[in-house]
Amino acid sequence: MKVPDTLSYLLGSWSVERRIDDQLSGQIGLFAGSGSFAGSAAVGDQPCASVDATPPPAPSCAYYREVGTLRWHGRDVSCGRLLVVTATEAGGAALRFPDGRHFVDVDLRFEDCEERHYCGDDVYLIAFTVHSEGCYEETWQVRGPRKDYTATAIHKRTIPKLR
Repeated sequence: MKVPDTLSYLLGSWSVERRIDDQLSGQIGLFAGSGSFAGSAAVGDQPCASVDATPPPAPSCAYYREVGTLRWHGRDVSCGRLLVVTATEAGGAALRFPDGRHFVDVDLRFEDCEERHYCGDDVYLIAFTVHSEGCYEETWQVRGPRKDYTATAIHKRTIPKLR
């Protein structure tokens, strides 16, 4: 499914189920939780800063907050992540870490999107596939000197978008 605008598509609340297959240890991890993209306006160099003005019709920036429980090596561990998502002029989105470092660019207007992220000696190949208005998939293939795993997550919208 093609979407007209990446950030507009992502905005809202999602359930997240992720399977992590670690080829080095032979372990399988399972994550269950939720993620939400909450939008606001970007102001100058301050992403997602609050403003005392009427917000634009479509947010130009959002925070993605994910929280849940990971079952790993027989233990349940609470975990989460936070990303800053900024709309690009072309309809894609730039994902950054909270400290401002670039993570990946995502453009879901073409159904599938594949990006690479380099972290030291590790390479993250990240693929996004939009299945429907309420479901997308994210697959990470991570390789490096001490990493070799694949993580596949299914994101399902928990509250339908209003039209």
